[in-house]
Amino acid sequence: YMNNKLCLNGEWKLYYALENSQMADDLQYLRENGEKIEAQVPGNVELDLYRAGKEPDPFWGENIYLYRKYEFYRWQFERTFTAPARSSSRQVLVFEGLNNFADIYLNDEWVADCANSLIAHRVDLTDHLRYGEENHLTVRIRSAANEVRKMDIPAYVRTHENGHFMMLRMPASSFGWDIMGRFPSAGMWRGVYLEEEK
Repeated sequence: YMNNKLCLNGEWKLYYALENSQMADDLQYLRENGEKIEAQVPGNVELDLYRAGKEPDPFWGENIYLYRKYEFYRWQFERTFTAPARSSSRQVLVFEGLNNFADIYLNDEWVADCANSLIAHRVDLTDHLRYGEENHLTVRIRSAANEVRKMDIPAYVRTHENGHFMMLRMPASSFGWDIMGRFPSAGMWRGVYLEEEK
């Protein structure tokens, strides 16, 4: 702990696979059937794929098109950490930036979900931690492209090609802008830490 915070940035394991109707909705599925690489947090999956040698530099030439398929993938970030000794303080897991439709598990027990990459998320782990012991944290991110298909989109939103992005709490520039092409990302794009809340 430093300033009542345990930093969870750095190296995580990342499992991933194409999301489809046959995909089992449990954590073990990706561990057994998905690809596995090292990930960096803060970061995003495209840079993890590039660092792992799975894809070329997305910002060179037309390489960005090679990443289009990943819009339909599920991503599962995992790491372990040692929890502090139990105290009277509450223990809150903080995601400063999490993109986007995510389920949070501690020791394979579901504890929260998130659906907004533009705000910080706070998850109270006080009653879930194994104090003074190793804990396993999993962040499973579902395909935003598939999630938006489940939404009831008003007719006025369909006025242009990328109108569906208005239903997602993601940066609008992810879907194509003058600064870059379409590149809707996934991952923990800002810091993650466990905070002791007095």
